[in-house]
Amino acid sequence: MVAEKNIIGAQDKVLITGVVGFIGSRVVQRLLDNGFCNLRCLVRSSSALENLEIIRHGASNEARIEIVSGNLLSRDDCARAVQGANVV
Repeated sequence: MVAEKNIIGAQDKVLITGVVGFIGSRVVQRLLDNGFCNLRCLVRSSSALENLEIIRHGASNEARIEIVSGNLLSRDDCARAVQGANVV
């Protein structure tokens, strides 16, 4: 699958939550593998980011992986995280 066959383009901003977990980190990697290069990752402030940093450093120079700290239980954090995102 390539980004051109999806409902959003490769440059559109994708918000991913739970990225430091087993599934979330694989979602990030799969998006990158499929040509998406504008990712925003919502993480809890207490999260260990080692796996995400490994993915981030292995990504192409075109990829923009933004890390946003927040809590899904906070309305303000969620509003900030989704701002400008095309898909969650």
